[in-house]
Amino acid sequence: MSYDLAFWKASTEAPKESYDLACEGGYDHLTVAPAVMLFRTRVTQEWPDLVGALEPSEDDPDNTPDDFSRCLLLTLPWTMVDRIPAIVQLAQEFELAGYDPQTETALPA
Repeated sequence: MSYDLAFWKASTEAPKESYDLACEGGYDHLTVAPAVMLFRTRVTQEWPDLVGALEPSEDDPDNTPDDFSRCLLLTLPWTMVDRIPAIVQLAQEFELAGYDPQTETALPA
């Protein structure tokens, strides 16, 4: 079981639709933003054990460099859900919006 979160700078779609499209590998509706890549870097610095829980995956050859600057999808094991408040706070420091599909809640920037 896992807890999923998604973060981005801006989208042409509503939060739930943005999340659903990103989960399907569609990122074109999301704005390329350096803040997303900087957030990704900080997440992996703070919690190196989360590298494998991030999408788009750097191991997927179909992903482009722009994809990593559009969004960050995070799949946390239940044993790590205590990190959620700190991760959300970090995203807010980078002025990123997002979506929590468990609660169907948009995360404000």
